[in-house]
Amino acid sequence: MKKLDRRFFAILGQSKDKELNGVKRMRLMVFLKCVGIAGLIVLLTACGMFGGGQSDKTKGADPNKQKAQSTAKPSIIDQELHKQYNIYKEIIQYQIEQDKKAIKQTEERNKKMKEQSEKQSSPSPSPSASPSPSASPKASSKPSSKKQGGGKSES
Repeated sequence: MKKLDRRFFAILGQSKDKELNGVKRMRLMVFLKCVGIAGLIVLLTACGMFGGGQSDKTKGADPNKQKAQSTAKPSIIDQELHKQYNIYKEIIQYQIEQDKKAIKQTEERNKKMKEQSEKQSSPSPSPSASPSPSASPKASSKPSSKKQGGGKSES
């Protein structure tokens, strides 16, 4: 005890050889107790704020329980979100189907247009077999009327 008292008084700047009376000794002991208690309080609050070992164990167990509960009973919000997501998927699927139909229709139109243009550009076997001049003007007048009629119906 005397060694401890002498060290603290040495730190405070007093000589080691000085004898301490009871009052000074009591004050020193009270001061040391207060410092110790304050240190423990600071340590406990720091552990409480930054998480202790026991709270980590309970945190690890809670998410498992929450997952089990969430899978058992989905909340109303989750149900609504799931319904809306399914509706969204159906809308996207419908749009994809409509796009495919539109692509098929345009391909069919292109094929028909190509067939018509091939028929118009290639001479028919009957006009080439008959060398009469009256047959050839009829063939040339038909494509021009089709082009004019086709142009009017498209616009």
